[in-house]
Amino acid sequence: MALPSGGDALLGDDHIKRMARECAFKRFSPTPDNIPRKPPSAPIRILGSGLSALTLACSLRKKNIPFKIYTRDRRPRGAWDRHDCSLLLPARIIRALRKLLCMNKDDFRRTLLVPFTTPFPSKIRNKVKMRIHRGKLEYLLRQGFEKEIEWECEIKVETKDVQTIRPVVVFRGNVLLSKSSWDRKFRDWFPENTAQIREKFDKTILELLINDVHPHTGDVKLSYVYSRPRLDGPIDSPDELWVPTRSNDEAWSPVLIGKFLDEVKIFRQEHNLPGPYDEVFNPERMKEDKIVHWLLRCTSANQPKLINLWIGDERIFKLGDAVFHMAILETTGAELAIQDGLGVASEIERRGGMMLHRWLISGWNERLWHGHASFRRTTERYR
Repeated sequence: MALPSGGDALLGDDHIKRMARECAFKRFSPTPDNIPRKPPSAPIRILGSGLSALTLACSLRKKNIPFKIYTRDRRPRGAWDRHDCSLLLPARIIRALRKLLCMNKDDFRRTLLVPFTTPFPSKIRNKVKMRIHRGKLEYLLRQGFEKEIEWECEIKVETKDVQTIRPVVVFRGNVLLSKSSWDRKFRDWFPENTAQIREKFDKTILELLINDVHPHTGDVKLSYVYSRPRLDGPIDSPDELWVPTRSNDEAWSPVLIGKFLDEVKIFRQEHNLPGPYDEVFNPERMKEDKIVHWLLRCTSANQPKLINLWIGDERIFKLGDAVFHMAILETTGAELAIQDGLGVASEIERRGGMMLHRWLISGWNERLWHGHASFRRTTERYR
């Protein structure tokens, strides 16, 4: 069923690079509009290389506002090897990204939407959400300012973040399917342009998500997610898959993954899995996959500390997930991260960033609301 991983070349690397060059030329060609009304007195310093930071940087570059990105991340070896996955975004954010990237609708659809046959959302479909390839999006965003990124360079700042971890066990894996396997065993379960399906068994949820479809071969990159609440009943033994204190490196621990596969084996004995779930959630087959243990972390920065960081002597912009990180399930984190990048860029363009503290304060309650809404959705998910 599965194919060996083929990296970026498998999924149209040359096409994406050509598209990136064309879009960067359109975005950064000098025009009368690319002049900030009140340019800042010094280059903007941005922390991180995620969606929010790259959206901000791309927006600033488009307006010829100088900036520098500092990130502890390593320079990606491939075009999108950091985040070869899809994420869910609302139509209004997708339209804003198309405008930012200066792409026509067909190019945007073929390059970024998952699957690429998904129609580009019209203005009357604001409530529609669709999946977009995160790695390709980040790659396109950072084209034209690679020299402004300092990789493996961390600036330590203190914003007194508060962190909680939701009591949910989550594992995610990836598998590459040949077109013939997809057509025979999976296609009927993903009608039209469906990119994500799920099934619930008692309180355990199995999900299948399309990450990418090769435009020529039809091979499909699929993610699968296994999640359930932590076992904490009066007769339950300690939950060996609930490991909130683990290090980041232990997310791929062979011991932890082995215990997970043992649970999947028992789970299959207790439940009759429908077609594609039976095919994917097979512990013998899963041994070949790259599986990771997820913790549903939620963090929020101290607002006064963050404001001081933005408008104080340091003048460093830490935003998006680095400020308000939402758990990876039932989240609107990517939407908020992109929204933050666009919003901060607009404030810097209009007022040189002098009123950013007001912008941050005015939107703080909205961030809290999104966090609470995510918590409610996670709670309802396992009822």
